[in-house]
Amino acid sequence: MSLFKTYSPKHLYIETVRLTNTIFHKAPVIDVDPSSYFQSVSQMHNFIIQDLKGIFPEQQEQTTSAQITIDQLHKTLSELEQLLFGTISNFESTIEGCCLHTKHIHQKLSFSKSSCKIL
Repeated sequence: MSLFKTYSPKHLYIETVRLTNTIFHKAPVIDVDPSSYFQSVSQMHNFIIQDLKGIFPEQQEQTTSAQITIDQLHKTLSELEQLLFGTISNFESTIEGCCLHTKHIHQKLSFSKSSCKIL
C-alpha cells in the first residue's frame, strides 16, 4: 500500500459515475463493469452534454470513436465546466488531471452556495 494516491482509468470511471449521479435525478443506465473505462467515461460525458442541450444554446456534437484518448476526455471536461459554471480550470491532460478535474466539478455542483436571489 502506497502513501501516495494513485490514479487509474478505473478511478476516473468511479469519479465520473459520482458526477453523473450528482447531475441526474435519475441517472442513465451505466455499465457497472465496462470493457473500456475511457469509452464508458466518454459515454457519461455525452449523457450530460445531451441533457444540457435543452438548457444551453448550441452544443457541438460529440463524436465517439472506437479509440477514446485522455485528451478527448480532458477537452470534454473543460467544455462541461465552461457550460455549467462559465469557468475554465487548469488541470493537466493526464489521468490524474482528469480525475482531479472531475472531482472539482463534482464538488462545485455538490457544495456550491446558491447564487439565486428573490427580486
